[in-house]
Amino acid sequence: MAHADAIARTEGLKKKTVPAPTPSPSPSTGKAKYRVVAGSYEHRGNAEDQVKRLKGKGFEAFILPIE
Repeated sequence: MAHADAIARTEGLKKKTVPAPTPSPSPSTGKAKYRVVAGSYEHRGNAEDQVKRLKGKGFEAFILPIE
C-alpha cells in the first residue's frame, strides 16, 4: 500500500472516502447466509483461476464484474 500512497502523492491524487456499509439485520428464520469476497482482480483470467480453485474446494463461486 505504501507504493500506492507514494504514487498518489506524486500525482496529486486524493484518497476516496467510502462510507462503511450498514449491516443488515439477520433474517428472522435463523438461517442466515454470509458472503465472503475472495479477491479483487484486474485481469479476468486471474479471477477465473480463483473461481476454479474455490469450486475445486467445494465452495460456490462466481465472478461479478465491477466498473
